[in-house]
Amino acid sequence: MGLFRKNTKDTADTSGNKLLADSIFSYLKSEGFFPEKDTEMPDKEATDTEELCRIRFKYEGKKVILETADGNYIRIIMRFNLDDENYDTMCLMCAASQVMYEVKAVKIVAAASFIQFTIETFCLSADAFTPFLKPYLDIMSEAVGRHWNLYVKFVEDIKASSDQEEDADSGVSGFDGVIRDAIESQEKKSIKN
Repeated sequence: MGLFRKNTKDTADTSGNKLLADSIFSYLKSEGFFPEKDTEMPDKEATDTEELCRIRFKYEGKKVILETADGNYIRIIMRFNLDDENYDTMCLMCAASQVMYEVKAVKIVAAASFIQFTIETFCLSADAFTPFLKPYLDIMSEAVGRHWNLYVKFVEDIKASSDQEEDADSGVSGFDGVIRDAIESQEKKSIKN
């Protein structure tokens, strides 16, 4: 099973995907993004019956990967390595859950060594997709910023809670209090998107 669906060798037609990727590449170039085609096989996700095309470029200083696959499937990715710093993985995941609750279009994978933001969509053609590319990138950039702000808040709340004694009134302290506060804040918000 490949990245998106299983194809048989006789029915696989990757020319449409190549055309889609080439059209998006041309659009990015015309808009001044300085895209680069990725010639490496990405993470061994694709099989020889389905072609996965990757285009790399920068948006507002952030590295972006745009992948196209058979069936006019497009995935936009912003991935950040976390190896250099010591991040609190639980706070990363809580902030990711909060952002995904607020911004339905963005999916986030938070792990110990990386965090990845994605938007996935299908399109009829590059012409139908390109008007949405910048809004998708803006949504993703906003999600990245929102995630960082929430992460910092959660870490600060944990530090403040660990510095104080357990709250005698509620019996809640530390990370339990942070989770409770996040849940309570969401009960008061309406669903957007």
